[in-house]
Amino acid sequence: MAADPERFGDQVPPPYNCRHTYATICLMSGLNPAFIAQQLGHSVQMLLSTYARWINSSNDWQELEKLQIGPKLVRSCEEAT
Repeated sequence: MAADPERFGDQVPPPYNCRHTYATICLMSGLNPAFIAQQLGHSVQMLLSTYARWINSSNDWQELEKLQIGPKLVRSCEEAT
């Protein structure tokens, strides 16, 4: 994955940032953890041990709306891959 040097300069974000963002948003949206684990190529146990803190975060979407991110961020990460 080639990063845009004009956008990121010397601070190129690791490709895994998109994976972590995707997993977090999926969990916050209430998707089935087994489905998310399959998407990421993980076991459910690995997914839950890494991302359990994002489950049942009912106010998270309201807070993220303040940052004006959310689904748009997921789409931009998917387009970058």
